[in-house]
Amino acid sequence: MASALLRAGAPVTMEVAMPRKVLRTREELDSILSAAGLELAEEYDSQRSYPKNAWLLTRCKTCGTVADYRLRYVTDKAGIAGEPVCRACYWREWLRSDRFPSPGACPDEPSARALAGAHGLNLVELLEPGLAHEALLLVRCRTCGRQFVVRERDVPFGCSCQSHPSTSSHYAPPVTREVTEPEPTHVQRTFLTRDQGRVTPVSEVPELMEAWDDERDPRETMVCPSGWWAMAPGDGQYRFRCANGHRTYAYPYTYLQNGCPACRGNATKGTGLYLADTAPELAAEWSPERNGRWTPENVRQSSKRSVWWRCLACGHEWEASPRDRSKRDGQLCPSCGKIQGSLAWTYPRLAEQWDASNPVSPWRVRPHSKLDFVPLWDCPENPSHRWRAEISSRVAGAECPECVGTGKSRVELRHFEAARRLLGDARSGARYDDPGFTNRWSIDISLRYRGRMVAIEYDGAHWHLGKEDVDKRKSEELLGAGFVVVRIREDGLPSLGIASGDYAEVCADGSAPDPEGVIERVKERLDAIIAS
Repeated sequence: MASALLRAGAPVTMEVAMPRKVLRTREELDSILSAAGLELAEEYDSQRSYPKNAWLLTRCKTCGTVADYRLRYVTDKAGIAGEPVCRACYWREWLRSDRFPSPGACPDEPSARALAGAHGLNLVELLEPGLAHEALLLVRCRTCGRQFVVRERDVPFGCSCQSHPSTSSHYAPPVTREVTEPEPTHVQRTFLTRDQGRVTPVSEVPELMEAWDDERDPRETMVCPSGWWAMAPGDGQYRFRCANGHRTYAYPYTYLQNGCPACRGNATKGTGLYLADTAPELAAEWSPERNGRWTPENVRQSSKRSVWWRCLACGHEWEASPRDRSKRDGQLCPSCGKIQGSLAWTYPRLAEQWDASNPVSPWRVRPHSKLDFVPLWDCPENPSHRWRAEISSRVAGAECPECVGTGKSRVELRHFEAARRLLGDARSGARYDDPGFTNRWSIDISLRYRGRMVAIEYDGAHWHLGKEDVDKRKSEELLGAGFVVVRIREDGLPSLGIASGDYAEVCADGSAPDPEGVIERVKERLDAIIAS
């Protein structure tokens, strides 16, 4: 198909990716998965790296369920004795246990399909709906394409790719950490376990004695009560007074660990933990016209007040509290499905280059989402340049392969300029895609000449000596995709020995480059090939 398109003059889809290194062989992957009772269910890619955080499509050797797992997850779970790595096997065993003495009502396939669809998932298979209490569903995420097993009750949580990573304190804005992690107001010097606290009187703990303000005898009061659940209301609580004069009632063990609650509260009072500071993206979706005097500057992220929001992507307006919007289910626009922390919000410049033909919006993918397609990008400098690249490579700094100057030698660029003058509109470093390619090849000089797609490769002696196997494989794959291939090889490089009517080699003097003369000879070879 690709060869026919090339000869018919159809536009060629190009793609770019960051250099990749094979980290694990097929045998290594098979060994890791086999130890976990799994096998690889996708085609092994020798050009792909397989780090620990890589997702793998696997098949369970016991039940045959096909699902995606991270390699790290597989290795970690394989080390737990008695627990199946396959989640279908694990949940079947769990649901058949005596936790559920009486069977519950389970959904039929139409109900399960509707339930999954309402939360951004496609139902692949309803796994044994007759299980006790609830069904197991095999679903596929519509956004990232990941396939996984989920219990019926967990379907509303959706796919993990839809959860906002900034809800974790690790990714919280600095101002949030300053407020949620203020300067300590209490330093615990005595450390007791609960068992030790049950036999240790308050009188033996200096921190408690410094704040003790209760009429009961501290020598007869244990730090930890013997039974928390058996106490009457108020029983076991004692009066304390801190150095600042705050009086409070608390269990001795709790006061030992946390100190004065009033001092802790004052440490965070008036620190400006408002929505505009802690959740800029939510603040950007605030609807000022419909919220009156309430603004992101005077409403906190934990507020339960119902306010109006306007989606940045589609303009839809709806009511919800900031607290609910901060939760997993509240991070989506109910109309278009826009997510928080999306590529469009995090990297707006890249979102502008997102091609309109991509099946999802940049508002619905994250900078490191795993997609079931390679996105198409439009060059901001030259609209005719379009190429495919993984989101992660663009985030890492990969630019348009035709406009970027890195990775191209000076002599190669001189030959490219000569080709543009003598052969017509040419491209430098464009990346082409074809089902027959084993790698994502970039072509030094590519153009359409007299109705044929032409690939011109410049092979410098310093970089290509000893790489005949790679050069030959690349040439043969380009020929198979319908290209006419001409390789300019500097003196000292052996011929690749390719027997094809669409292939030619032209020698060049690396010590005295003559781009115009070399391209003239390339033109003569092209005319002869096309005329034959």
